[in-house]
Amino acid sequence: KNTAVYSVTANGKDVTKNFAFDESFGTLTVDRRKITLQSATDSKTYDGQPLSNPNVWLALGELVQKHVLSATANGTITNVGKQANTFTYKISDLSGKDVTNYYEVTELNGELTVDKLKVIVVTDDAQETYNGLPLMYDSWHIAEGYGIVGGHKLNVKVVGSQTDVGSSDNRVEGIFVTDGNNSDVSGNYDLTEVR
Repeated sequence: KNTAVYSVTANGKDVTKNFAFDESFGTLTVDRRKITLQSATDSKTYDGQPLSNPNVWLALGELVQKHVLSATANGTITNVGKQANTFTYKISDLSGKDVTNYYEVTELNGELTVDKLKVIVVTDDAQETYNGLPLMYDSWHIAEGYGIVGGHKLNVKVVGSQTDVGSSDNRVEGIFVTDGNNSDVSGNYDLTEVR
């Protein structure tokens, strides 16, 4: 509250009691200090493990001297997709008093991204002399330099067939990946067939 103390003198004599005063006080306002906090953005290729990044920093503005920011990002993502890297924070003075309410905080969430793991499946070749029967060869391998996450199983259905003299692709009808619970996790993979 804004208050005032006043007196009236005449020829050096206090004559304040001879006056009636109407008081109208101004208002003193302290606004919250504006700052912006930003959490980290991070990405990786799918590996079956959670992606997180706890880093948070002061992106705009400044803290009052002797105030301390404590902040940790808690976003996490395991499967392919995007997730906001949300965070919690607290601002304290050196005595440990919470002074967060003295600040107007803008929160900028970073983004966590998990990209698909590329897997290239190559069907194998087979050859024989014509005998009137269809030549089928249910054999394939993963191209060198590619692979799937440990504990996952790559399921490939090879349906290529050649009866007459000539050649054709040893085709694949379906490729999918399952985890240890036999759940389909193909959405985490970029599955490509090479014939």
